[in-house]
Amino acid sequence: MSMWCTAVFCEANGNRYEGSWKNGVKNGSGKFFYLDKGQVYEGVWVDDLAKCGQMKDWNRDSAPDATQFPLPPVSNATLNLHYY
Repeated sequence: MSMWCTAVFCEANGNRYEGSWKNGVKNGSGKFFYLDKGQVYEGVWVDDLAKCGQMKDWNRDSAPDATQFPLPPVSNATLNLHYY
């Protein structure tokens, strides 16, 4: 029998996951806050692996070990998408 729940998991460095769990691992939608880097990943997890989502800068200015460069904004113009 599989067991689903929604929970918050905090690591020793302050990073945390907020979202769905199944059988003791990340499954379904959730957010992982990389507080040490000043970023957040929001997306879908399958058996503890991030599968589809978006990484965003979040509170970078106060992060103790922020990434060297902020993530650039992305738009349809940036991606140069063509629809047929």
